[in-house]
Amino acid sequence: MKLPFVILLLFIISISACKEEEIKPLLSDEEMVAILTDIHLAEAAILSLNRKLKDSVSQVYYKQIFEIHEVKDSVFYNEFEILRKQPKKVKELYGKVGKRIDELQLNKSKEKSTKKKK
Repeated sequence: MKLPFVILLLFIISISACKEEEIKPLLSDEEMVAILTDIHLAEAAILSLNRKLKDSVSQVYYKQIFEIHEVKDSVFYNEFEILRKQPKKVKELYGKVGKRIDELQLNKSKEKSTKKKK
């Protein structure tokens, strides 16, 4: 009678000891923010295109984005899938993406005003 109890106890202990390893991201937060920023800018540029062009142009844009950032698309999509399970992290990253886009718009506005003065 003691042997099944001992086996069950060892089984429970071994299962509780096998916690899921925390998956470490391959891309840093900064890399994800940079890639997501470029993706959102590309998506904004694609909005004005007709349906026939959207798919092919978006494929070209995404390919270029991954080449620029030297990241395989599969790595990015895998990281993004992991992120989807962490809503707080997604919110934090998208907050940074929004700030980065705002900074880009501000810089562009400053460039325009500087050109007008000349």
